[in-house]
Amino acid sequence: MGKPKRDVATGSFFRNLHRFEMLKAADGSISGSLKVIESKGKKNKDKKKGNKENDWTWKEQVSLVKFSPLPIEQSLLRLESNELNDLSIECFLAVMRYMGDIPMVAEVTEVKCVYTILMHCHKHESLRDEVYCQLMKQTTNNKSTKPDSCQRGWRLFSIVAAYFVCSDILKPYLFKYLETAAYDKRRAYHGTATVCLQNLRKTFKYGGRKNVPSVEEITAISAGRNSKRQIYRLPGGTERVINTKSTTVVQDVIEEMCTVINVQSGHEMEEFSLYCIVEGDTFTMPLAREEYILDVTTELHKNQQYDIAKIAALLHRAADMTHLPTMKETKFLLPKPALTVRDVKPAQWVNMVQSNWHDVETLQTIQAKAQVLDILCKWPLFGSSFFAVKRVSDPKERSDHILALNRHGVHFIDLVTHETLIHYTFSEVISTRKVKSEDGTLFLDMKCGNLMQQRITRLQTDQAHEISRLIRQYITMEQRLRS
Repeated sequence: MGKPKRDVATGSFFRNLHRFEMLKAADGSISGSLKVIESKGKKNKDKKKGNKENDWTWKEQVSLVKFSPLPIEQSLLRLESNELNDLSIECFLAVMRYMGDIPMVAEVTEVKCVYTILMHCHKHESLRDEVYCQLMKQTTNNKSTKPDSCQRGWRLFSIVAAYFVCSDILKPYLFKYLETAAYDKRRAYHGTATVCLQNLRKTFKYGGRKNVPSVEEITAISAGRNSKRQIYRLPGGTERVINTKSTTVVQDVIEEMCTVINVQSGHEMEEFSLYCIVEGDTFTMPLAREEYILDVTTELHKNQQYDIAKIAALLHRAADMTHLPTMKETKFLLPKPALTVRDVKPAQWVNMVQSNWHDVETLQTIQAKAQVLDILCKWPLFGSSFFAVKRVSDPKERSDHILALNRHGVHFIDLVTHETLIHYTFSEVISTRKVKSEDGTLFLDMKCGNLMQQRITRLQTDQAHEISRLIRQYITMEQRLRS
């Protein structure tokens, strides 16, 4: 699992035996950097013996613990097998490619680089210290010709720190390295180093992320966006946007939501829970307080992929086919947006569709069609009518959305990601009113909320009459069902 950083530099680094320790201040405290040491007596003794193996130059010694523009030929730490050594070299190559210090090869992306590192560390615990040492090395005295190399190295550091703890032996040195970089505001990357430090603390407290991050999450972090605007809802329908980070856990959200409603006592906070409610599912349960929010959303995304693959297999059988779907056939069975998902390759879609074939190949065509509808009717936007609208919540802010109306309520959907940003049930829709400006522009005012709190959302749309009529119909239907 590794040795103290003094030994990481003296015993575990393959090319060195006696020359590295953590730099210490006059009072003996660790400053967070590695320095090269040389035992004068040892050196003289070796010289008398004619031992040239340990007589390195200063440049050779220092090069072990600072940025390297070239791939390593063997692991930095002593590992148990040749297989682990090979994997450590693969991880270092992935680090360098992600940082831009060596070019990407065919079919390798920055997402694939991150996946390679996370998967190897997940499978082989002894590689975690190795990868942390690689990241410390590549972010120390970085002299890369690529201007954003060091910044990307720190961003990769922040991803790994959200997933894995290090050994107890490396822990104090890794923390000190991050603290030194984070607390010194003169350093160019102290902000990203602070994120790394926060992520590592969270990982030691809650155990680290369980699911591999989505393509969107890795892309966002690589671009310097460390949080996602996520909507949470209080009882009664009041919504709250919380900046959700890769390390945000359920406990964090509960504490922030309790602050909104002025609940300060820790004992009172224990009475609150966070639920993940999927529209169409009748059964829900509270999320564990140590669960990572983005692990939950990633898992939901995986479930949707499974549904899509199952539907594709059913459609193949509904067409009276009796053979496994081929690659070419699968492309026609899947919706176009699914084929553009970057974290699932066409071959993976084929495998997922074919894995469902065994369960559906004996169905009658009419049964296959019925099962397709059974799956689709559980999707939150099934049976929706869609409208292009512009939300006008402020004269200075006009944002385009897709408005979806179905039996579950009113949905405001992101134009690009198709993610539901805001949702109101019809019991929350109090009234609608059509407004026409002097220049002929048509608006729809929609008042939503409850008796205690209401909010008017103004929509600019040429289909205000149709939207208003459809909302009234759904409200009437819901009232009839209740009575």
